[in-house]
Parts: sequence; C-alpha cells; structure tokens
Amino acid sequence: MDCPFFEPRYFLVSDFWGTVHCFSGKVICGNCSNSYGPKTWHSTSKYKRTIWRCNQKYESGEKCPTPHLYEDDLKRLFVEAFNRLYSDRAGLVDDYQEIIHTLTDTVNLEKKAAALAEECAVVTELMRKCVDENAHTAQDQDAYHQRYDGLASRYQAVKQQLDGVNDEKLARIAKRESMSLFIADLDKCNGALKEFDEPLWYATVETVTIHEMVAAFNFKDGSVIDVEI
Repeated sequence: MDCPFFEPRYFLVSDFWGTVHCFSGKVICGNCSNSYGPKTWHSTSKYKRTIWRCNQKYESGEKCPTPHLYEDDLKRLFVEAFNRLYSDRAGLVDDYQEIIHTLTDTVNLEKKAAALAEECAVVTELMRKCVDENAHTAQDQDAYHQRYDGLASRYQAVKQQLDGVNDEKLARIAKRESMSLFIADLDKCNGALKEFDEPLWYATVETVTIHEMVAAFNFKDGSVIDVEI
C-alpha cells in the first residue's frame, strides 16, 4: 500500500518493562479488560520468542481464556481489519462526512448553553438583591435564609446543567477532530495494505479487544471490525 508518512501526532506508550512498542496499551483482554503485554518464551535458547498475552492471565484463581498472540499475528490481523475498513474508501469517506456532521453538531447545545447561562445570570442577580435587601431592611432571618438557600440551590442545579452541556459540547468537538484526522489519514492511502504499517496503526486504531476466537478492532472513527484469530 502506497501510504505517505503520517504526521507525528501519535504518542508511544511504554509497556510495564519500560520498553516502547506500538502494541503497548492498545491490545486489551476481552475477558478481564486488562492490557496485553509482551512475554518472552525460551529466553536462553535459540527458540526464543516474544508473545503477547493478558498481563493478568495467571493473577487470579481462574486464568483468562483469551489466547496469546505472536507479534506477527497482531500485524496480520491489523492488515486484514484495515483492508476490510478500506474496501470502499470513497463511499466510506463520503459517509463519514455526514456522520461527523450528525454526531458532532453543537448548534442545539450552544443554544441550550446560552439559555442556561442566562438563567444563571438571572438567579445570581436575584441572590444579590436578596442579600442587599437583607442588609438594608429588617427581615425575618429564617425567611431570608430559606429564600436565599432556595435561590442558591436553583443556581447550583442550573450551573450543573450548564457544565454538563459544555462538557458534551467539548466532547463533540474533540470527536469531530478525531474523526476528521481519521478520514484525512484514510484519504491519503492509495490501495490495499500489503504489510503492517506502524504510523497507520497509530493513526487509525483506538484499541484491539482479544476474545477467544476473534480480535475486535476498535477504529478511531467508531467502527468495530471483528477478525477471526
């Protein structure tokens, strides 16, 4: 596959030995949700091999049934999964543009945030007036505190809603950026992948969940492709 070099915006993750590998932190056990890590077999002989398996496989009474995989297995599985994803690149890119607009639209959230922010301002002003009146006019203090506490509770409830809307808006913006980068990387490629491409791995794969018979590739656009192990 003729793929230009991808921009260096992907961060390497160290495994628990301190060495860096592109699979570290991305390959997940489908049984216990712990990460897969590298293990060396026959370390002192000519048959030395490195495998990847669940880091917690033998940590509990019942070992995880998920299989160990050689590095070449993981690379082969990625090539197959990516080529399935890529098989209809033109249609995929067009579909994603529409999906991005649908999933990441923030217009309604912005309107809701503006309304909530205005309500916060109104309640804040009511609280200020409540305090000011109490400072300049003799009032029943129990009634004053009841009124003030009611306004404060109302403010906190509205502020919590506003924070939630703003968090959702930021999440959608981040999702839009992630999916746009994914499409840009996908659109740079010019054919089926023939061998493992590490920059492409970083660019497109979120995680790979290993089950007993299937590897589920979770791509950064939200696609999930199952490949038989």
